[in-house]
Amino acid sequence: MNEAEARRVLLVRAFETPPSAPWSEADAAWASREALQSLGEQEPPQALLAQRAALASARLGEREPAIAHVLSASQGRASLVWAFLLLAVLAGLALDAVGSGERINILAPPFAALIAWNVAVYAVLAVRALRRHRPEARTSPPAGPVQRAIAGWTHALAGRVARRRKLPALAAFARDWALLGSPLHTQRVACILHGAAVAIAIGALASLYLRGLAFEYRAGWDSTFLSVEQVHRVLSVALWPALQLTGQALPDTEQLAALRFSLGGGGNAARWIHLIAVTVGLFVLLPRALLAGWAGWRAHHLAEHFPLSLDTPYFLRLMRTHSGEGLAVQVLPYSYHLPPENARGLAALLTHSL
Repeated sequence: MNEAEARRVLLVRAFETPPSAPWSEADAAWASREALQSLGEQEPPQALLAQRAALASARLGEREPAIAHVLSASQGRASLVWAFLLLAVLAGLALDAVGSGERINILAPPFAALIAWNVAVYAVLAVRALRRHRPEARTSPPAGPVQRAIAGWTHALAGRVARRRKLPALAAFARDWALLGSPLHTQRVACILHGAAVAIAIGALASLYLRGLAFEYRAGWDSTFLSVEQVHRVLSVALWPALQLTGQALPDTEQLAALRFSLGGGGNAARWIHLIAVTVGLFVLLPRALLAGWAGWRAHHLAEHFPLSLDTPYFLRLMRTHSGEGLAVQVLPYSYHLPPENARGLAALLTHSL
């Protein structure tokens, strides 16, 4: 099933286990009959369940608009995602990346904090990836902050509607959707957050270049503890990827000595701005874009192939109703003689449950 089909199936299941208003067993039989008539018995069980849920959710929404509201709210909004990314770009544009005095300190360049933050994020992601491959994490992976936040928001929304409309099945649907949809929700949020990091960096770089068109920024340095030779070695390491990619050469020690603010006004910052931009591209834009693309691909795959297990009594009962096949149940009393009346009760219980 895809995401939309699975969401409707879970909604209908919440109103059918047990049947609760405004749904009834007669409505459940109608939905099963209509799904069979519209698709036919040769369709796979997943298609029949999806068609049945589509018919049932539409009828539920007609009877109680709050149900349709909660179902729609659980889908998310693409417009909110684009608005969030636009705000991230604007936040990057608003960053005072260069600072006062129209000077760039090449030992503490603009975006140093941004690069350090992103490197820290990569380290955290690497640690989490290693933990997920541990045997105990495979069996029971802990819920992350994103999953807990989404589950809390979904529960709060459905809980308010459920209490106001006296529809407890909506709260059950919210719980099931938050739990079963957490892998999909986590990947989508990860894609948005990585995309926001790219947007902030793009906005900040754009702000730096746009202001550089109207103002001349001067680049230089000063240090209490570092000599010119040490500064040269530090810059050689920090800017090595950008220097290799652009083919530029780092100024020698004499040129670096002339850039000390204490000796003058530094030099034109164009070369250093380009090196900073390339460094940001290598350490922020490229990795974050790859992470966003990976998370987006995984979210798309989960949305098209939603991991909804049908191996539960509710789904097994519906699929057997569609196929007309029974289920063989073997009961083996151990050290106990099952009286006939108890056997009849057990048969009735298994029929009702399965």
